[in-house]
Amino acid sequence: MPMGADVPQNKTMKLMAILLLIWCILPLNSRGAQDETSGDIKSSSELSLKEILKLTLVNNLDIKVADIAPLEKEGSFTAALGEYDYNVAFKYSYDHSDTPTTSTDQGVSSNIIQNTRTYAPTLSKKTRWGTELSLPYEYKVVDSNSTAASVILGHNTSLGLNLKQPLTKSFYPWYFARNLTTLGLDLEIARLKNRTDVIDIISRTLELYFDTIKEKESVRIREMSRDQSQQTLEFSKNKHSLGKASLVDLLEAEGKFQKSQESLLEAQASYQNKADELALGVYAQPGIPINAAEDFDNLEIAPTEYNEEEVILQTIKDRFEVKSAAQSIEKATIENKAAQVDKLPNVTLDSGFSYKGLGTSFQKSQTEINRGNSPSYNVTINVEKPIMNYAAKGEAQIKLLRLQQENLRRASLERNIALEIRKNLRQLQNNWLRIQALKKVVSAEKEKYKGQSRRFKDGAISIFDLSQAQQDKDQAEFELLSAKVSYIKSRFQLSKARGKLFEELGLN
Repeated sequence: MPMGADVPQNKTMKLMAILLLIWCILPLNSRGAQDETSGDIKSSSELSLKEILKLTLVNNLDIKVADIAPLEKEGSFTAALGEYDYNVAFKYSYDHSDTPTTSTDQGVSSNIIQNTRTYAPTLSKKTRWGTELSLPYEYKVVDSNSTAASVILGHNTSLGLNLKQPLTKSFYPWYFARNLTTLGLDLEIARLKNRTDVIDIISRTLELYFDTIKEKESVRIREMSRDQSQQTLEFSKNKHSLGKASLVDLLEAEGKFQKSQESLLEAQASYQNKADELALGVYAQPGIPINAAEDFDNLEIAPTEYNEEEVILQTIKDRFEVKSAAQSIEKATIENKAAQVDKLPNVTLDSGFSYKGLGTSFQKSQTEINRGNSPSYNVTINVEKPIMNYAAKGEAQIKLLRLQQENLRRASLERNIALEIRKNLRQLQNNWLRIQALKKVVSAEKEKYKGQSRRFKDGAISIFDLSQAQQDKDQAEFELLSAKVSYIKSRFQLSKARGKLFEELGLN
């Protein structure tokens, strides 16, 4: 072979050595700068998972909206208490009359002027047994210029006791307080639903948190892939200029670089979207960077051996949804019983007792009252019953169907919980086995990459083969990270399904 033929080959080998040196140095520098930058952010705003979730509980707008519902029910319950409050009413009236009169004996004409002032306070109260009581008191003062009147000032007082009592329905004392009871159940249901909503929001924040970490790792891998594609493209251009690579190889390298660039842009957009969603949930506004300080190794705990049936039975006792369903059944039971009572006739006792006195002074009037010289009373019994009773029968049918509906809902809920627990237990175990398998894959890909690096240095393979080995290793590491994220998410999902998410997160 001529001497001149070795010169291009030597130049090519030198160029390959320079490119290899650049390829080995650049990723390290870029990663170092990235670590240094992230270190600055980390030191300034590093947050643990627990701290992020605490910020969510304080700032999240959906949680604030959910917190309003129990307060509204509490207001309704307080308003219902007003039905049993003491009520004081006061009435004042003034009556003036000017009556002309003529004396036939003396032929004298005059006007009789009379003023009447009435003061009437009344105290009333309704009890939870349907009894309505009122104590009316009336004090009347009359003054007149009549010369024929035996007194100039007249005082008329009366004190009474009025009672209204349902008779038939009084055999069911809970009947009259059922509105207050059902509102109390509505309040408890709202509180339980609030806890469920808050747990759902925290669970959603957990998923966003881990998805954001995974998307960030995806960006890092695609950045490395883009850099490697760019180096491959430059290497191909140099080989093509030296006549060592065809135009097809150059175009293939160009296409691979463009695809890696497009993939990086998509990954960056996806990461930013997840980060904005997470910031919106944690700080109630997007665009705030959140740096996680959580070590995945601390969360990567081997799954515990569970007795499936015991977990299901305990979950049914612990889940807020089941407790809420029990409250709904109790409410529907009360309404159904009340609807049955409503079919009975309405029998009501109205009675009134009053004591009146008349004297020349207030003291004498009171004396007359105390003596009971002017007692009066009345008793009335009212009976009301629709002939066909369509309204009560229809309402009773509706309430019975509603009770059946609530019982069926609870039964369906318990079955769904059992299915959810079984799925989560299987998913947890499968994700753990996937992690163990992918750890072996990552170890193998790392060894493969080391071998390909040695072969590339010896000139046995091209940079395309080395780049492919690097991509395989990075992809295996990313899949391992995804498996860890899926496993940790399934752990928290199982805790949520068991009704113990806040306990595991330490947020109680």
